[in-house]
Amino acid sequence: MPRSCCVPFCTTNKLKNPHLKFYILPNRSTEPRRRTRWLQAVRREDEFGHLWDPKSKHVYVCSQHFITGMTTLSTQKQC
Repeated sequence: MPRSCCVPFCTTNKLKNPHLKFYILPNRSTEPRRRTRWLQAVRREDEFGHLWDPKSKHVYVCSQHFITGMTTLSTQKQC
């Protein structure tokens, strides 16, 4: 299955958009503040109306949702 963007209403995936970069959501244990900021920016809710916090490690945001097309830290893993 191709990588897909987790932002609501974004339908991009790596198969249809090979020119885009897909950045993995920051790690819950090593970068909790950065992860929270990303999740707040994504503005996705869970079934109870709370801030969505996926359990999967394989959650991506495509480069269309970054002003420069890249994250601010060069250490962020690209996929």
